[in-house]
Amino acid sequence: MKPLLGAICLSTITTLLCLGLAEAAVRILDIGPKIMAVNHGNYRLSENLLLRYELAPGTPDGDAVINSHGMRDREFSTTKPDGTFRIACIGDSVTYGFGIDRSTHSYPKRLETLLNSFCSDSKTRFEVLNFGVPGYDAAEIAETARQKVLPFHPDLVIYGYCLNDPQETSLEFLKILAEMTHAQRHYYSAQTHSFLMRHSRVFRLASYILHRSAPQGKSLGEHVFAKADPENAALQSHNYATYFSALHEGGDGRRNLERSLDTLAAVCTQDHIPVCVFIFPVTNNLDPYPLSETHRLVADLCKARSFHVYDLLEDFRAYQRQENRGVYFDYLHPDTPGAQYTATAILSGLLQESMLPSTDTQDVKLRLLQGSPEDRDFAQLARLLPAP
Repeated sequence: MKPLLGAICLSTITTLLCLGLAEAAVRILDIGPKIMAVNHGNYRLSENLLLRYELAPGTPDGDAVINSHGMRDREFSTTKPDGTFRIACIGDSVTYGFGIDRSTHSYPKRLETLLNSFCSDSKTRFEVLNFGVPGYDAAEIAETARQKVLPFHPDLVIYGYCLNDPQETSLEFLKILAEMTHAQRHYYSAQTHSFLMRHSRVFRLASYILHRSAPQGKSLGEHVFAKADPENAALQSHNYATYFSALHEGGDGRRNLERSLDTLAAVCTQDHIPVCVFIFPVTNNLDPYPLSETHRLVADLCKARSFHVYDLLEDFRAYQRQENRGVYFDYLHPDTPGAQYTATAILSGLLQESMLPSTDTQDVKLRLLQGSPEDRDFAQLARLLPAP
């Protein structure tokens, strides 16, 4: 028995070592497509048919637990504390902080840190609430403002606009439907699958290789593949400029966008809440960038509804040139340093648009450039921004 047990132990150790080396090799060499696993345990069907689905309170994501109001954030009271300037960030996975393990490193929470470090005084403190939900389209984002944001009485709404927002297809929603259909039969296997997808690049690469030929839009068991998403198909075929332009220029996408912006304007106007829209580029390929006209189209639609608009394209170009790296880890989602720079660029935009209370723009810029012992990175990033 001893030789047999020894052989089994040796075989087990060797297998684990090989898998560990394979995992390290895939990560270091960055082999395979940019696949991010979605933790579908974070979502549930919503009673609000306009939202379709929402974040499930009490479920974990990275270091965070989705709070009782369905935000990837700490708990907030709907009653706003005295002396607080409250900002609500709405949007999709970019606002949520998809791919960033620490919730405090998403751009809304980095913005909160910036504001309280460089813009607050003895009379004013800032709260930034993260209402971002992965996969939400413009209509769901506007409905979030109506149903979930208004009860918190924000002083400002920031909309992190992504060029896929007019698209109604949501892989998160499709996955929920598939799991609801097979919930009992596949409960355990779905949970195991989610864990491996979240933590192993080797498993994600193997899954991609095995299933990349699945029929578009079909699901196999509890699986829903990215091919069901026309945005992903456009990006993989390097035809993304044509797709995103067409999405905004006419058809269902344009109608969805205009209706949603009208809804957002009506929701915020009734409570006299200003809206500031920050337009995010698609991909790190910004020189040249084929979607500048689409950015201008979005900006014009927003300005026609009295929104304040700030295009992040030039700020992201400056970051790319100076740092020799892009803001995104894929084509749309900022990595941790990118989210930090995004927050700095958004602060710059808020200063330029005079959106903050009793704030001397030049003084804040100077303080930001000088930095503080715990925020030296912000000082470095601020040097990339245009003068306010």
